Amino acid sequence: MSPSPAPDPPPPPIGLDQETPLQAIIQQTRYLLQYLKEAASSKNPTQSLNFDQIFHVLSNVSDVHSNLEKLNSLEKNKETVINPSSDLKSEPQILDKILERLDRIERRSAIPAPPPPATWAAVAHGSKKKPNPPKEQPHSVPTNAEINEFKKASVIIHTPPGFTAMDSMSAPEITSKINNVFTSINATVKSQTIEASGIALLPSKDLKIYVNTREQARWLLTNKHTWTELVDSKLKTFPSRFPVILHAIPTNFDPANQAHLHELGKQNRIDPSLIQSARWLGDPVRNGKKNGSLVLQLLSKEIALKVEKTGLFLQNELYRGVHYIRSIPQCFRCWKLGHTAQWCKNSPLCNKCTGNHDSKTCNTPQTESTKCCKCITRDKLTSKNSVNTLDEKYAHPPWSQSCPSMKQDIQCRKQRRWNV
Repeated sequence: MSPSPAPDPPPPPIGLDQETPLQAIIQQTRYLLQYLKEAASSKNPTQSLNFDQIFHVLSNVSDVHSNLEKLNSLEKNKETVINPSSDLKSEPQILDKILERLDRIERRSAIPAPPPPATWAAVAHGSKKKPNPPKEQPHSVPTNAEINEFKKASVIIHTPPGFTAMDSMSAPEITSKINNVFTSINATVKSQTIEASGIALLPSKDLKIYVNTREQARWLLTNKHTWTELVDSKLKTFPSRFPVILHAIPTNFDPANQAHLHELGKQNRIDPSLIQSARWLGDPVRNGKKNGSLVLQLLSKEIALKVEKTGLFLQNELYRGVHYIRSIPQCFRCWKLGHTAQWCKNSPLCNKCTGNHDSKTCNTPQTESTKCCKCITRDKLTSKNSVNTLDEKYAHPPWSQSCPSMKQDIQCRKQRRWNV
């Protein structure tokens, strides 16, 4: 009886079979040909390659070239092992070199397997959307509370022209006088008495008062008409007003009649004392109109905002409310915006001769051609060359809407919600 045949050797373990350079070249060449075939087929409507797709093809060609070099290197090693060089003197030396070379080949890292072949649609889709590189996270913007944490709270009280009552007083004396007034009227915010920590007299003679918190400064500004006159009889201020417009009001409503204003507040649950005044926009009564727009002056910002959103009832009929943008006052003494001649503290500017005196006292005759004294004075201060007052760019009055300085100031003030 013959002995049984020897069993077959076990299969190589899965995952340890290394791909040869020749196999990698065959697989990459097959994928490259398939990729170019799809690019030239009807799957690609344009039958052309963009930059990313051309780069993809060149990358595969480069891999093929790299594997060819590796295959060539292995062939040379094989020839060296089979045909040793003639300069070797003995067989032990030959064996040592062969073992050393085989040891280096074993230590060489395995050739990385090429990525799975991508379809034409995947490459075309990937070329359209490129991942954005990660951006550095910007620094967080500090909140208003963090910015104002160490900022001094203050309020500015505008003094009338020629106010000199505090010129001879020191800062401690003025601060003490103001604190005595706060104590006499029991000025408190959140059960804490308001106390001025210091004052500053500005170059415009206005008074700047420093307090502990912004809530206290806001209270002083809102109620300035109740305490400034107690500090000095000439330091009289007026309450802040918030105007709104009511459209299509019947002209039989008399805005000068306090009884009508009282009835308007009563119908809308508004304290009549918060309605300071009212007037018609234009003169609808004289023009014979049945309805007109009424400008209502309120002393409460919250009520004014509520009227803008919900309107008001008059004789059980609802009328729409709109925010009123007041016209910017212009001083006819210095021709600047934001105040009137009654409160002007600037040097006068003549509209006739651009001199430093009032236009009413100028003896220069008024010419038919108008010119802007503001623009001429500004250019005289900023330009090194002589100013030609007959230039066309000055051919407008200082109150004209086409004046460059007027446009700039109006645009700046339009961004403000209320002129408080």
